[in-house]
Amino acid sequence: MVKQEEINANFIEVIQFMKREYGYTQEFIVQKAKLGKSSISKITNGSNVGDKTINKLCDAFKQLNPDFFYGRSPYKTHREKSEAKMEKALKDTNRLIERFDNPNPSPSLPDYSTLINAAL
Repeated sequence: MVKQEEINANFIEVIQFMKREYGYTQEFIVQKAKLGKSSISKITNGSNVGDKTINKLCDAFKQLNPDFFYGRSPYKTHREKSEAKMEKALKDTNRLIERFDNPNPSPSLPDYSTLINAAL
């Protein structure tokens, strides 16, 4: 189970990320998420962030990944998660290409030829 301090730290990190990446002001974030005016300040100063606050923020800003707050994902946004998946897929594809372009593949590469031949 994730400690409350970690949830608070992740919440603050997301607020800072939204300010930095999207140029949102704290007032805009509070207003759009329909949070109390001082809620972010209170959390920054040590008050615990609750599930309702996280849900309001994620509902207002659809790009946010709620799993990040609870330590279940390293990605703050759904976009970061998608980009990481795409990067992994590209690396896997490049390994496949290298495997078939190199007649003497390095031993660290998995043997995909059996899987590909079975699929064909």
